[in-house]
Amino acid sequence: MDNNISIGKAFGYFAFFTLMLYIATRHLIPVLNGWSMHPALSWFISSGLLIFVPIFLLAILNSGKELGKRDPKLILKRLWLKKLNYKDWAWAIGGAVLILILTGLIMVSAEWISQNMLNRPFKTSPSFMHFEPLKAGQYWILGVWMVFFFFNIIGEEIMWRGYILAGMSDQYPRSAWLYNAIFWMMFHIPFGLELMIMVLPTFFLVPYIVQKRRNTWIGIIIHAGLNGPGFILVSLGIIEH
Repeated sequence: MDNNISIGKAFGYFAFFTLMLYIATRHLIPVLNGWSMHPALSWFISSGLLIFVPIFLLAILNSGKELGKRDPKLILKRLWLKKLNYKDWAWAIGGAVLILILTGLIMVSAEWISQNMLNRPFKTSPSFMHFEPLKAGQYWILGVWMVFFFFNIIGEEIMWRGYILAGMSDQYPRSAWLYNAIFWMMFHIPFGLELMIMVLPTFFLVPYIVQKRRNTWIGIIIHAGLNGPGFILVSLGIIEH
């Protein structure tokens, strides 16, 4: 089985979907918002159709193509989707806690610099993702979000980590995670510099831990744990976006 993915090939995948994300956020979302669609739905539909559903399918199809057969067990193995042991759980929980601590420190520091040196707030939420809490009659959007969330988190992790990082790990055993982190950071360029600064710990720690443990489920757990609660709290008006 030839699952060696070069730096150039990895960059190509990330660059293509960075372009798709740019198109979704700068062109498709404004069109959908112009149709009086809820901003959250505009984000779900545009990014889901152009990025997250495609990368989910691509990771599975590419893995099956490499294996020469579409055996679900072999595909799961190729994507580093294996049963979690207690060490994996420890790394997942410890990694998530460390990311939260480091992200908090970055936010406090960046907010201080923005307020005291740049005279403006530190805005980590891009305009295309800003929306008001859901109102009565809109809570069905949470059901749509659950479908989107699946493809967002699972799609990113099985593609970026399970397919690309795993495919690079034998050829670049010491640096695959670093390339993956840099390319993943590039993928978030359409979200803006301030969000990228805030998410720096996630960009680097998730690929590092996943490669160290060779288990994509760790990335899925951390990614979902960091992203999911925030959307729910904003949707319910518990925190401001």
